Amino acid sequence: MGFVQNILSRKVSPQEAAIASAVVLLMLGGEFSDLERTVLSLLRDQYPPLSRMRNEVFMQAIDTVLEMIRREGICADIHHFVYDYLLPALPNPQDRLGVYRLTYAVAMSNLNVDDLERAFLEEVRFGLKIDRKTAQTIEASVDADLEALYKAVATITVGLMVVTADGQVQDAEIATLHTDRGLAQTLAPLDDVQFSHMYDLALSLYNRFLTDEIDRRAFLYNAVPRLLDTRELRLQAFRYGASICTSDGDVATAEVNVLKDILTAFDIKDDEGEAIFNTYMDRVKSIDGRPLIQ
Repeated sequence: MGFVQNILSRKVSPQEAAIASAVVLLMLGGEFSDLERTVLSLLRDQYPPLSRMRNEVFMQAIDTVLEMIRREGICADIHHFVYDYLLPALPNPQDRLGVYRLTYAVAMSNLNVDDLERAFLEEVRFGLKIDRKTAQTIEASVDADLEALYKAVATITVGLMVVTADGQVQDAEIATLHTDRGLAQTLAPLDDVQFSHMYDLALSLYNRFLTDEIDRRAFLYNAVPRLLDTRELRLQAFRYGASICTSDGDVATAEVNVLKDILTAFDIKDDEGEAIFNTYMDRVKSIDGRPLIQ
């Protein structure tokens, strides 16, 4: 039995179609892991029918969709996925708009829509008969609703760049990344559960797209300043990074180089950055593992 026959032999719910659209987009860059599952779970309310599902039912639906996608090799034939799977499952125009909204929100979980994701979104938009102006309105609405989330994730990602700079992730640095969130107004209002969700999104972003140095620097110079769009937010993010850098008592040259990159990307003068960093120097006992002379 071929792909079309497989699909047509069973009824697909709008909720299942929505999950499938998001999962396929998340799999464009690789395998679907627990981090991708977390991303989808955190953004499921962008399509309200998913929020009304019990969590265990929602998670089971993800598993069902994953099995179908892998079995049918859907990621290799997006056109057939849209026309033979999504379209028949979404006769209601409102469901189509909702699925597009969820898919775009998931695409923006990495704070940027890349060319591959945009091509997928265009295939979905055209296949679901959503005109370009309506799609742009949906995207603008998502961006407005999730602006605080974008800023929080961008700030935490800056912290993760510092944590991972020397190739050694210290427990003290991870702890400070959590406990010193009050230094940044993008993070200060978050309670422990909310911050944990933002941390999961930032970690997913980092692991999926920023493990390569070139990609990290491109993200730091292009995406982060756009999201942290005031001088004060950027200063706070740098202070957050400086606090994390010094939290384990050792400062690595690689960490200082990342902090320097942050200053340059944020258009903060060296003397301003040095003044901020110096407020944490009493923590520093060694540089690159060599004890400081007291």
